[in-house]
Amino acid sequence: MPSSTPAVKKARFLKPEPIVELLISKELLRGFNGKCKMLNRLMDHPNAQIPANKRRMVILRGFFDAWIDASDLLATDENVEFFKKCMIQIQEYEEFIIRAVVQGEDFRDVLDSIRERKANRSP
Repeated sequence: MPSSTPAVKKARFLKPEPIVELLISKELLRGFNGKCKMLNRLMDHPNAQIPANKRRMVILRGFFDAWIDASDLLATDENVEFFKKCMIQIQEYEEFIIRAVVQGEDFRDVLDSIRERKANRSP
């Protein structure tokens, strides 16, 4: 004889997916795009024609292009650590370009200064 009580369905709760952020925020991505535009303008600067300066400008542009292309990477621990290391290099290239190209310092002096600071910073 069938039971008169309705069958109770067990509620199934779905475990929410963990929220993983993107490695590169929209704001940082806009900043990288702006820096690429500025580098393009700086390529016409007379000091940018010095091979040592131009080479570093091209390398920096490559960094920005790579991170712009990788803007859909997730912020995993491994990606964050790699990104931090790259940002240190990017900052050094930016400093070089500001000092050697924009301000006109001799590129050898700028390189020596950056190397000296890195040596003092490293344990």
